[in-house]
Amino acid sequence: MSPYIPQERRRAIAEGIPPDNPGELNYKICELIGNYILAQGLSYQTLNEVMGILACISQELYHKIIRPYEDKKEAANGRVWPDFGNDGNAR
Repeated sequence: MSPYIPQERRRAIAEGIPPDNPGELNYKICELIGNYILAQGLSYQTLNEVMGILACISQELYHKIIRPYEDKKEAANGRVWPDFGNDGNAR
């Protein structure tokens, strides 16, 4: 999942070809963030903003995409975790 992809794929992605694997997606995200930092200037504030954005993206992905997907899979295939209830004891 390394962003260190071949130059020809970097050029293709820069021309609008969608990333084709996790490494290419990592590269595209790094490119966007790098360009944002260059435009805003390297500072604690900019870096802090980027970290906050990444944290929010991660949470949004989990809540909007991953959690509903997992809920559907659990409904179809059954629970993995025991029901601990509100008191922390397994039921």
